[in-house]
Amino acid sequence: DASGCVAILETARVLKKLMDEGKIPPLRRSVRFLFIPEISGTAAYIQKYPEIARRFFANINEDMVGEALIKNNAYFYVERSPYSLSSYLGDVIESLAEWLAETQRISLEGRSGEMGIVSPTGTKDPFYYRVAPYTGGSDHVVFIDGGVKVPAVMFIVWPDFWYHTSGDLPDKSDSTQLKRVVVLSAASAVFLANAGADEVPKILAEVSTRGQSRLAKEWQKAELSILNAAKENLHEQRKEAVNLVDQAFKREKEALASVQFFIRGEKALEEKLNSRMRALEGLRTISLNLLEDVYRQRCSELKVTPVKLTLQPEEMRLSRIIPVRTEKMRGYFNALEFRERMRELKDLPAYNLGRAEFEARNFIDGRRSILEIRNALAAEYGPIPLKQVENFILVLEKTGFVTLKK
Repeated sequence: DASGCVAILETARVLKKLMDEGKIPPLRRSVRFLFIPEISGTAAYIQKYPEIARRFFANINEDMVGEALIKNNAYFYVERSPYSLSSYLGDVIESLAEWLAETQRISLEGRSGEMGIVSPTGTKDPFYYRVAPYTGGSDHVVFIDGGVKVPAVMFIVWPDFWYHTSGDLPDKSDSTQLKRVVVLSAASAVFLANAGADEVPKILAEVSTRGQSRLAKEWQKAELSILNAAKENLHEQRKEAVNLVDQAFKREKEALASVQFFIRGEKALEEKLNSRMRALEGLRTISLNLLEDVYRQRCSELKVTPVKLTLQPEEMRLSRIIPVRTEKMRGYFNALEFRERMRELKDLPAYNLGRAEFEARNFIDGRRSILEIRNALAAEYGPIPLKQVENFILVLEKTGFVTLKK
């Protein structure tokens, strides 16, 4: 993680130098650089300065960013926010990372990189990068937490052959890699800090087009799950497939809506946003109708009678129960207090959500029902028993972290 601190410090130096020399205009929004202990320090900062935390609109978490890529057989990863916090941020950063990679490679046409970013003492490795779904494990979890809700991405190089060993020394780092990460960090900071009306159409284009790609992938998964279903599980597969597509459209709608932050009441830009939202809703209807056709064709192939999508009694019951956060669940989640309360209480319902537990908390927003939380989790992690989600919510209620309204 020391390389992340180096990259943050160098990014701050570069931004100041560029402004001092008049090469970029003064930033319209502040960029705050945090050097604090991993996770615990970030949580303490958020708790101590809530008035500052409320003004945060994006977070870039720089973890292990400086390793030599070829030496570690590694990629530079841009890790996106989880499904509970879809926003413009991932697409903006992904676009800049894509640009950086393109400018560092020699193309098939024989053209060399347009803007080679290399250090005199570093490698000339290609900029191998990947965009990855959320996994957690670093400071961005604090910002993403449902009680904080700041969109975040993480920069990290993985794998690291010397991770947590005595061989984890500066010679495993690459000054070229660090330089490229600083370029990406500085470009991201400048764009986000200065984005206004002129940048909104570009942000909308990035979110919309990259969102179309994500929707296509979810559609593919949904369609194949129906086409591969056997007679005995066809109806259940269809139900999960419909949920997969429906949740994907909800996320893309949320991502588009997040661009409102930069619009600030400008009517023409609001209409551009609304136009894309309407188009997205129209595409949702078409997609769900097509998925129904796929289901009916599969029913015909398997000689199965199609059934209507309906809620089962337990689903109906839990669709009416909405968990609401108490004061205990405002701000970053106090996992230590939660575990202590669980030890004190007896006969708590059993649950095991694994890594989906973090997102189960994040989806609690005072609007989603227990059924809706389960369905959002199922789209992100695969089918999850409704009872497991209900039991987790009941434990949160008994430990004083949520109340339940009907």
